[in-house]
This record gives sequence, structure tokens and C-alpha cells, in this order.
Amino acid sequence: MKRLFSTLLSLSLLVTITGNLSAQLLYEVNSPGGKTSHLFGTLHLMKSGHLKDNYPKVIDAYQAADKVVVETVIDSSKLPALGQMALLSEGQLSDLFTEEQYQQIEEVMPRYSSYPMAMLKRFKPIQLLLMITMKQYQNLELPMQAASGTAVDQYFATAAKEQGKQVIALESLREQFNLLFNELSDSAQAEMLLETLDNPEEGQALAQQMARLYQNQALTDLGQLYQNHKEDFQNMSFLLEERNQQWMQKLPKVLDEGNAFVAVGALHLPLEEGLLARLEAQGYEITPAKLR
Repeated sequence: MKRLFSTLLSLSLLVTITGNLSAQLLYEVNSPGGKTSHLFGTLHLMKSGHLKDNYPKVIDAYQAADKVVVETVIDSSKLPALGQMALLSEGQLSDLFTEEQYQQIEEVMPRYSSYPMAMLKRFKPIQLLLMITMKQYQNLELPMQAASGTAVDQYFATAAKEQGKQVIALESLREQFNLLFNELSDSAQAEMLLETLDNPEEGQALAQQMARLYQNQALTDLGQLYQNHKEDFQNMSFLLEERNQQWMQKLPKVLDEGNAFVAVGALHLPLEEGLLARLEAQGYEITPAKLR
């Protein structure tokens, strides 16, 4: 079941609170000092065109803010250097598998990537896993993904900068790359890749289920899906719980100043370890807001 990790990546790089707090994507956040901001849970693969057409109140909240908070800000000038993290530090991909297992990878990967194995053999297994995940979401042909524009997180950061708003990143691009490529050992990544290739239909079905839950604003169910498989993830807390804890070192200061718009992956919002519960525990008043 560790193959589910790949789908969680899309919702996280895209849980139990009861009542209306778990059936929404947009929230009004009032600080103990009376300052108001907004918090929006994104699906990272959603395009900005879909957001503008379907969630006008989110756009209104963004436009009214004077500062925008996102998970990270993409700097294209840094990508070539950071991309080295996706490469194996020594040896090649085949060294992590038996001859039979590597043959399976060679046979299956052309379904998910146009890159030849001569190029893929230099990458860590997690890079192949990400390619599979992206292709599985593309196969769903979601309206939110097929719409015009850029990925919604990138849209918020880029548009905010162009409009002169303050842009605040909860983590650096280097931190996010390190999280994806170095948190797990190469052998653990290899195990996950094999499990995904053994049953790709399960990953595809899970991707569809999670996308549907997001479209229905069913954060409780989305979180419960994660909760049900939490034992399978074992050391996966670095994707959600630990990042939420780190982000809470920055968020209160921003929210206390008020008039902020915060956009993070939807799966970071619910659960006892989620941002909604953490903010409430520190005295912030959380109120669900309409999307339309």
C-alpha cells in the first residue's frame, strides 16, 4: 500500500475535524487580535482558468489581500541545480533492482514517460514514481486540469508578484526538492516504485477518488482516506504532519497582521494535525466561506 504515497504527493508537491470545517475549501481566518485573512486548500494540478470560472469568491479573496502565502515559489533559474537532487549520487537505477524487476520497469515506463530508459536510468526511483503519478492524473482528463492557464499555486505566486503584493513562501524550493528526493532512501523509493508498477490500476483509481472528493469539497472524506491508510505510510509524516508543524512557525505572524491570502494543498487543512485544528488551538476563529 505504500504505492499510495505517489498520489499523496500530488495533493500535499496534491485528518478528522467534524462539522462544516471539513466540507469546505475556502475559510475566513480571524486572528485573536481581530485581523481577517483567508485560507484556501488547493489541488496542485488545477489550472487557473478553472479556478476563475468556478471559484469566483476565491479570486475575490485573493484580489483583496495585500500579501499572498504559498507553499513555495518556483525560481526557474534554480531548477537546473536543484534538479541534480533527482539523480542517483552513484551507480544507476538497475543497481537497485533484480534483473527481472528492472526488466519490468523497462517494459512499463514507456506508458508513462517519453524519455528513453538510457536517460531514466540516471534518476532516483522517486522521479519515475512522480512521472507515473502525473500521467495517471492526466489520464483522468479532469476539467480542472484541462482548463487554460497555469497551475493554480504558480498562478497565485506569479500574479501576486506582478500586482505588487507581498509573496511569502512557507518553504524554500530547495527544501521542497530535498523533501521529495532525499527524505527516503533509494531502496525505500525502489520498493515503492515496484509496488506501484505491480498494481497501477489501484493508483489510478485512488487518483480518481481523491480528485472527486476534492471537487465535492469533501475534506473529511479526503482526510479519512489518508487516515485509513496511515499505518501503511509508516514514516510518511514528513509529507503532512511535520510540514504543517513547520509552517505554523510562520503562519501566525502573517495572520496576526491580517489581510493575507494563504493557498496550500487541501490535504494540509483537515485532521487533528491539520492547519485548521492547529490554528483553532491557538485562538484563531475559522469560518467556512462560499466559493461562488
